[in-house]
Amino acid sequence: RRLQWFATLVEPVMIIVLGGVVLVLVLAVMLPIVTLNSAIR
Repeated sequence: RRLQWFATLVEPVMIIVLGGVVLVLVLAVMLPIVTLNSAIR
């Protein structure tokens, strides 16, 4: 029973953490492309 409570508590935190990691990865990919585009112009 305690394990299930722990799982329900951790699940939203894990979703937020994974979303943050994905956001950082997307930014890490997008930023060099944007800076290259502005450098070309």
